Amino acid sequence: MFRKAAYLLLILLLGNSEQSLAQPVENGFAVIEMFISEGCGASPTAEKAVNELIAEYQKQKRQVSLLTFHVDYWNKYGWTDPFSSFGFTRRQSNYVSSLELAEVYTPQIFINGSIAFSGSEIKKIKAGIDNQLKTHFKDTLVIKTDSLTHDTLWLTFRTTRADKNINIVVLFVQMDAVSQVLKGDNQGKTLSHKDIVREMNFISAAKKSGTAGIPIKKIKPGNQFFIAAYLQQKQTKKILAVNSNISWP
Repeated sequence: MFRKAAYLLLILLLGNSEQSLAQPVENGFAVIEMFISEGCGASPTAEKAVNELIAEYQKQKRQVSLLTFHVDYWNKYGWTDPFSSFGFTRRQSNYVSSLELAEVYTPQIFINGSIAFSGSEIKKIKAGIDNQLKTHFKDTLVIKTDSLTHDTLWLTFRTTRADKNINIVVLFVQMDAVSQVLKGDNQGKTLSHKDIVREMNFISAAKKSGTAGIPIKKIKPGNQFFIAAYLQQKQTKKILAVNSNISWP
């Protein structure tokens, strides 16, 4: 009787072991790209709420990162956003075209380049993040900085596959900033920003590994800035892998 029970227990344990081995390891991540403007009256409230949401995930050590892009199309209405760039406006427009959305607006959120929400839809944003964290991603991206020569950052990269239709997007991000708005919808307000993208560069992933030089124009390497990077499909804009913890050389 004892031998029979032990045999049944062994079968059960082996079956559970095989099942666990068959299950993919969760390596989900969520890159949140938030498009805002200091000239937009709705942006500060949404920015604050999204920042608080991301902070909760990061306290739990989840792989959730925020990138804030300041667009320039609000500048004509009285206040020029000092962090704005036409390149960021174009990036937002590319997302809208790729996802076949109706229009660009602020505040607008994109998660992993594949789903979009209004910046005020916190519950939907949270649900979108949770869904991406449960997703299994096949690709990986490893980046190491080598040296900083004059105004160029040299780095090496390695990916799981070579594909000319994939870019490595490298971003220089300012950790935080405070701005006094003197005109426009937010006139008289003091706005606090986090994770502000200041420069964005693209490296072709046509090769699985290589070396690249990234120009640094207005960036002063140090404690106020960090480097983030991800793999992104050119046509669909889907983000395939992320490396958000890149140290300066």
